[in-house]
Formats: sequence, C-alpha cells, structure tokens
Amino acid sequence: MPNGSLKANLVGKRIICHLRDAGPTMIFQFEKDGTLKGARLKEGKLIPEKDVLAYEVKGLRVQVSGKGALGGGFHFPSSNPMAGDRFLVGKEAREVVATILRTGPATPLTEDSVINLELPEVKPDVSKVTRQDGAELGFMEMISVWKQPLSDKEKLMVGRWRETNSENPKNLGFSIMRKDRSFTFFSISSQVDPNGIQIPGKFERSTYHGLWRLQGGRIHYLDLLIDGKKCDYDDVYKQDLVALSPEFFLIRSKSDENGRRVQVKGESLEEFAVPEMRPYNAPDALQGFDLGWAYLTAEGASYPPIEDSPSVDGDSSSPDGEVPVLEQVPDEEVAMDVQEGVARGFFNLLHRQMLATRKQPLSEKEKLMVGRWKEIKSTDSAILGYSIMRADRSSTCCSVFPLLDSDGIAIPGKFEKIIYHGLWRIDGNRLYFHDFVSEGAKSDMILLSELAFSSPKGFSYRVMNDGPNSFAFSAVPLEKFSVPEMLPYNSPEALTGFDLRATYRKAKGKGARLINKFLGLGHGPSPKDTSVASNPIPLIMLRDVNSG
Repeated sequence: MPNGSLKANLVGKRIICHLRDAGPTMIFQFEKDGTLKGARLKEGKLIPEKDVLAYEVKGLRVQVSGKGALGGGFHFPSSNPMAGDRFLVGKEAREVVATILRTGPATPLTEDSVINLELPEVKPDVSKVTRQDGAELGFMEMISVWKQPLSDKEKLMVGRWRETNSENPKNLGFSIMRKDRSFTFFSISSQVDPNGIQIPGKFERSTYHGLWRLQGGRIHYLDLLIDGKKCDYDDVYKQDLVALSPEFFLIRSKSDENGRRVQVKGESLEEFAVPEMRPYNAPDALQGFDLGWAYLTAEGASYPPIEDSPSVDGDSSSPDGEVPVLEQVPDEEVAMDVQEGVARGFFNLLHRQMLATRKQPLSEKEKLMVGRWKEIKSTDSAILGYSIMRADRSSTCCSVFPLLDSDGIAIPGKFEKIIYHGLWRIDGNRLYFHDFVSEGAKSDMILLSELAFSSPKGFSYRVMNDGPNSFAFSAVPLEKFSVPEMLPYNSPEALTGFDLRATYRKAKGKGARLINKFLGLGHGPSPKDTSVASNPIPLIMLRDVNSG
C-alpha cells in the first residue's frame, strides 16, 4: 500500500471519479511535468478537456494555476487517495464533492479511446453523508445531548477549523468543535455603511458559544452566547452536511427565496493565529467547555429603550398601498422567556451533577470546607450567614438580613432569618450550593460561586448567579454556633452527616420531580426508609432536563 506524501502518491497518476455523486465521470491526470489534464468519460469513451493547466502539491491540497474548465484546485482527505475517498474539487468555498472510483498510472488521454472501468465495489465512506428526514430539534433536545458520547461521524468534526463561505469568501470564521458538543466560533466580516456598501479596512468581530450536533445528514447549531451576552433567540440552525473528513468539511444552507444556497467550507487547523481564538490552542481545549456555567453567569441580552427606536414620519404606506414592515425594537419579554428556558435546561443538568456527587468522596480541597462557619457579605457587613458543611456533602445555612421598613430603611435591632438545607460540592475553583429546603418549603435553587481561596482558617467566594451584579462573601471558622437556629448543629457528630431526605419530606410543597426521584419520594416511600445513599440515581430523560 502506498505511503508518504500526497505529492509522492499523486504525481504521474490518474484519478477516475464521480462529481457530485450522480454527476459526470471525470479523469484527472497529474503528469510528471507538473501539468494537469482532464477528460470526461461517457459510455466508456474519453472526451478530453482542452485546457492543460499547471498544478502544485502543497500538503493535502493541489493548487491549479490558469483559467479553464479545470480551474480551482483539489483538497484531499489524506496523503494516499484511494477508491471510495471523497475529495473536493473547485474554487475556494465553492468546491464540489468528488468520489474516487479508481486510481492508476497516467497514460495518454486520446479522444474516443475506450476505457473499461471494471470498477471495484466502493464501500460507503464514513465521510459520505446521507440526508435523512427526522424530528426537528429544539433547544432542549440540543441541551439534553451536551456531554453525551459522539458518534463515529461526529468525532470527525472535533477540531479547530478555518471557515470560508461561498457568499463572501473574504469574510472568515474560526471555530473549535469539542468532544462535549460545545463550540466556539469567531467571525470576521466587513463593516457596511447604511447603504450596504463595505467600509474599507473596517471589520466586525464577534464570538459565539453554543452547542452542535449531527443528525440525519445535517449539522445543527444552537447559539447561546454572543460576545459574552445571552442570545435573545433559541432557534436551532441546520445545514446539510455535504462532505466530512479529518481535513475538511463542507456544509450547505437550504435554498433561499431565489433558490440560492450558501456553502461553507471548513479546513482543519493545528492552532489558531487570530488573537481571539488563541486561548483555545491548549491541548485540553478540545475536550470540553463549561457552557452551562458560562451561560448561567452571563449577562442577558441588552435592548435599546423604546424612545431610541426609529421614528416614522409622514405617510408610511408604499406606492402600491401596502404597509411596510417597520423596524421593531426586540421584544424583551420574549427574549427573557427564551433565556429562562435555556437556563432551566442547564440548571436541571446541574441538578443531576449535584445529585451524582452525593456518594463521591471529598477531594482534599473539599475536606477543608467541612466545619462550622460565619459568613459576611463583603459589601454589607450587616448581612451574615452561619453555615455547617458536612462530610456527606450536606449543608445547613442560616442567613441573617436586616429587616427593612416600607421605605427600604433598616429597622435597628430587627432581622430576618432564613434556614436552608441542601448539598454542596467544589469543582475546580467553583463552589456549588443546591438548596433542597428553604424556609421550610421544598426548593431546587442552585447557587453558583467562584471560590477565591480556602483553608482551615477561612474561605471566600463570589456568587455569580446575577452575572455582572455578582457579590462576595468571606467566611471564618467557628467552634460552636451562638445563633439559636444553629444550636442543634454544635454536636461533634453534626459534622458527619444530615438526614436530608427526612427534612425534605417534611417540607411544604410538591418539590421538583428530579429531586423526588433521587430521594425515592415519588411513589410513597416507607417512613422507615430515611437513607439517601441507598437510593440509586434514576435514569434522567429529556423531560427531566426540560421540566426539572
């Protein structure tokens, strides 16, 4: 079997192939003198092309110089072209897919000479994509497969890519497609003036984070963040996957009202040179990206005030009597509903992760958190918290707030106290609290925070749920609690564990279905069964992600 470079395996050889699967049969002949010849094959007879062009092999690409029927170039999936391989032919971002039927040594291409193909059976290649109809994917279906195993075909998409499109090849995109199905995409496009004219030397640069998935011969994208802000839409974009290999992919949009389709070509990159994407050159960058954390701690989309929206003066009717569609200010309420729906999906996946860690041993960093603590809000020392973090990952916290009058002024000596019971865990520098019970009622709130430092002498963290409006707490250790609500947790055994199931069961409300499953409360458990650890975590279905 040949090996080595593409040049060694191509020079002095011919490739017989089908263009566009059911298209014409072509012969491309790469002569030893650096010229490229071509011919169409019809009913076994050769019809040579008139153009004879120069070619140069660079890596896995063949650059062709000159104009004519063979203009453009070739992009091969490997250095050893074989029957069944699919490669690209044509000009950048406007390539078509060709399937190799046979390879062999170059011989004279004489008009009307007969070639008996006697083609071997070509087995379907993994890069050959067949479109199949199926159920439409919504944003919940996309979120539900985050971090789920990839198919063999999807594994070919994992990598760093440089993207060009047929509509405007000068507008570039750079993407990283990860094993956990997250993506980051950076686009550079020309700025245009109000008349749609490109402004020389001016470009728009935007960064997107989201999810991707292959299904039914199509690639699906869900944008979640744009330039650090939550998207105000939840549409899943899909494009036909025309070709896929470790070296390139080709995707194509559906036809617009004029029958035009935009084609995008992705070309594999070892690393990014564009500054905005350099953070994703690390070897582990292809493994995953904490998209849930990024989304839940991001700022919502911003909207212009109503008074800043364009005004319409005079008669807005068109000459034919139709009323044009006016430019509208984005519907903030609709956008908030979208963002809340996406956040709910990520929160419910976090619920599952929190429940799954219940029986896992504590890390060394987590062991430092086991104890009794007094917490103080950095911006308001009057807001206090008293918490106990236990070895079984359960926690109890008493928050103390100044009581406010009708004008929002603190009433001296008056405080409001709230008791929380739940779970906690640390992942890297992130500290999560999952409330099961709040003020005697069932809860499913998750608090997201970044842990600044932790030691036996204290810790500090910043709550991130409110995005840019985050706030910090610092904690110091306590031998015993003095606040009455926490006195029951001063015994030595109080640090080892807590009957969270019994506390949750007594709390008011129906509770979240996922937590009820976890605690075994969905089907009338025995009053004697108070064990949490003995109940296995149930299989989580899509509706668990959707409804919690």
